[in-house]
Amino acid sequence: MVLRETLAAAQSSPLYLLMLTSHILAVSPGIEKLPPPQNVEVESTNMKHFLKWSPLPASFGLVSYSVQFQGEFELLYRNGSWEDVFECQLIAHSTCDMTDYIACNVDYNIRVHAQKGGQRSDWASIRQLFNSRQTKLTTPTMTVTAAREFIRVTFAEIPKSIDVILNYWKKGKESKVFQKTITSEENPFHIVNIEEGVMYCLRALAFAESINKKSESTNPQCYFVPSPVPQWLLPTVLCTSIFLALLLLISLRKYYSVLQSACCPKEPLPDVLLQDLLDYKVKTQHSSNRPSEVCDAILVLPAEEG
Repeated sequence: MVLRETLAAAQSSPLYLLMLTSHILAVSPGIEKLPPPQNVEVESTNMKHFLKWSPLPASFGLVSYSVQFQGEFELLYRNGSWEDVFECQLIAHSTCDMTDYIACNVDYNIRVHAQKGGQRSDWASIRQLFNSRQTKLTTPTMTVTAAREFIRVTFAEIPKSIDVILNYWKKGKESKVFQKTITSEENPFHIVNIEEGVMYCLRALAFAESINKKSESTNPQCYFVPSPVPQWLLPTVLCTSIFLALLLLISLRKYYSVLQSACCPKEPLPDVLLQDLLDYKVKTQHSSNRPSEVCDAILVLPAEEG
């Protein structure tokens, strides 16, 4: 009789049927619960918040995960209800982006459970409440290019919820520091109205105004702003180069013999070689004084017969 009434109530109410099915699955001895996820924690850097956990061992097969959160509003005004993170329902990976669900300066409890078919695990929560003030602000990565008209400062990444405070000054005048707050829309930033031929130093830090928190500052980086090249400098350099080239050529010609003597000195001939050279010259001279022989061409004709 009770079973018949129960089935009738289930047919008339789908919600009742769902609750009944969940109860049967929970108490059925043949269906084992999945173990809850382990190492549940929030990793937060530069106001980007991610819930991470260790996935179940591969022996459990394909497992899905779902995430819920509970803030002060849900705890005080919604009777402690839990809200689903819509992007993190029945997901296969073990990371959930909570950035859009975390308000500033509010404590949150966050939990996750595993599910495979009709099997579910218990909820696993973070060990302590999370607040956005716990986020870690990293030191900005800064690239600087100095030109005559401006100094260009580029940052690797500026999240929308974070600003960069840039301080710059003339080297040797650290008492007069200029400060500029740079948003993501102003990246890269140009420092104008600078003096040519002056060394400027810069350093920067990240600042989250919503939680009033700053990062460590970068080390000071100094850059020289070049001066313009005077119009007279190029002709002067050209004329000077030509003059030096001519001077070098004249000097080489003047000291060529000195350099030749130093590099290839002449040694006197031995007496034996010197006597042979004199005898050879005498013989050559006598040969040239002899009269040359006179030769005429002779034509021989055959004798005439009888």
